[in-house]
Amino acid sequence: MNHFGLEPLEPPREARDEPLGERTLKGKLVITKGNRAMVDGVLLANAYVYAEGKTWKPEVEALKNRRVVVTGDVVRHWCGPHEQCLETGYIDTMVEVREIKAR
Repeated sequence: MNHFGLEPLEPPREARDEPLGERTLKGKLVITKGNRAMVDGVLLANAYVYAEGKTWKPEVEALKNRRVVVTGDVVRHWCGPHEQCLETGYIDTMVEVREIKAR
């Protein structure tokens, strides 16, 4: 205990990535404030979504705000002390999208 009567805080965690394996997600393809594609709380990799710059690929653009099924590999990024990861402390991203289709 410190002189304020409090337990010391845990040291900040270093950023790291944890592979979660193949997942199939079902839900609405929504757009975040940062113009990122998200399904069921999981971001889709920018390389899959964007054609050039911040222009969405036409096949992905056509699925915006529609219910989809998407399959691919998910990675959980555990955030470091200076990253913005809201209250969970991590961000899940589908890094390799194998298939996406409307439901």
